[in-house]
Amino acid sequence: MIDIKALCYRYRNNTNLALDHLNLSINKGDFLALLGPNGCGKTTLISILIGLLKPNSGHVFINDINALKHFKQVKHQIGIVPQETALYDALSLEENLKLFGKL
Repeated sequence: MIDIKALCYRYRNNTNLALDHLNLSINKGDFLALLGPNGCGKTTLISILIGLLKPNSGHVFINDINALKHFKQVKHQIGIVPQETALYDALSLEENLKLFGKL
């Protein structure tokens, strides 16, 4: 469903790569949680997947379509729930995941 190969991204005026040759495959029906400290590339990866950033190098395929070259063909297949409004305090983590998965 999502296949990422050798994805690299460097922010301007920064010597460190935010993403350093990231390889990741997510199959249909899989769930993925991006966990890590601030600055490890989670938001950068999501921003690339939803078309807000262009990587310096690498490949992103969504449903076998090159998303970096043909984003208009895949953008209707992508959804995102922003961090600021993603969780309901009255629900458990599992209940939140199930709710947004069904939506």
